[in-house]
Amino acid sequence: MTIEIIAESLNMSVGSVFTIMTEDLKKKKICARFMPHTLTTEQKEHRIASSKDLIAAADEDPNFLKTIVTGDESWCLEYDPET
Repeated sequence: MTIEIIAESLNMSVGSVFTIMTEDLKKKKICARFMPHTLTTEQKEHRIASSKDLIAAADEDPNFLKTIVTGDESWCLEYDPET
């Protein structure tokens, strides 16, 4: 989602949305996306708790890890060297 789309959907100026994203929310643009620059204490604690839950589930059932599906967004573009 771009700043322009966010600004339009919230009926705000692009500058205001940019300021909120970068200064208030501490996001920075990486590969055309806003990503957290650093994790908050709450985000770190959530990741630790989630990891502990996964470890406990794996300890209870050795096949648990086989049931986890992971994914990531990928962009595949076709390139024609003839054009």
